Amino acid sequence: MIHAVVLGAVGTCAVVMVGDGSSFSNRVLGELASSVACVDVTTDDAPEESRTKVRVVTRRRTEIWDHGALTKVLMLEGKDEVVDAVKVAEHVRARVIAHAPSAASAPSQPTVSSDDARPAPSTAPRSADVPAPPNTEPIRSRLAFTGGLGPTLDAGAVGLGARVSVRTRVSGVFGGGAMIVAPLVAATIRGNEKDVDVEISTIACGPVVDMELRVPRPSLTGSVGLAALLTYTRATGFANPLFRARRDGETRFTPTLTASAAYFVQPHLAFELAGGLGVSVPDIEIRFDGRSVARWGVPYVFSSGGLRIAF
Repeated sequence: MIHAVVLGAVGTCAVVMVGDGSSFSNRVLGELASSVACVDVTTDDAPEESRTKVRVVTRRRTEIWDHGALTKVLMLEGKDEVVDAVKVAEHVRARVIAHAPSAASAPSQPTVSSDDARPAPSTAPRSADVPAPPNTEPIRSRLAFTGGLGPTLDAGAVGLGARVSVRTRVSGVFGGGAMIVAPLVAATIRGNEKDVDVEISTIACGPVVDMELRVPRPSLTGSVGLAALLTYTRATGFANPLFRARRDGETRFTPTLTASAAYFVQPHLAFELAGGLGVSVPDIEIRFDGRSVARWGVPYVFSSGGLRIAF
């Protein structure tokens, strides 16, 4: 739950704290109250264009807004709440002092000297003018589309397939969606004779449920899930030109474990690697000229590399 606490003003200077109710947000509020001279809990009566806003987005990301515009993004280590809260407070204090009214035009107010301020770690920001780093942290997307290409494993032979999926967030880290894997290049099983082979191609589609995984870097995200795929496998047998080709197809239910990892280059765009491992129920025996040459679905494997677009 998001809540806002407004911190009092001196002249036209005001600091607004926006947090998520977590212990870290409360600690940042306490550090601001103890180290910034013009901080006091009051009502939100300062106009947007005349105040500094501190917004705790996540445990590792805090935004500083001035005059209604985002001017700084603090990417924190997330290891020690006390150290990170001091970093945020010291950075806000520097901005407040830089934007506060001059002594000649403003009424006398209590000040905090550098000796009275709580010391900050050596890694704390030293200048309010340091540009914000590029924001590549993934958003908590409600809807995401993915497309990619990669090798498939059909009856022990390697082919090439295309994968397209859509996912929506259901609750927290849990999501659901659907996917389809279509063959681009069939897998080929070579016979004992060089003029005999069997081509295997599989199309798979079905619903997917998954769970997001937390990883150390904010620009990375991953997931694991389970797909209930319906697969259609077609085997085409070829002999020498004196014999015609024969095609047979079978449909199976293929429960599949899925996994993915995405690296966000922008908040809405990521490079994604994905894959799946499934077993058909039952498997399919592939025969050629009366001989069993392979079994499909023990297991069925697909992979893809491509792009994810999140909203």
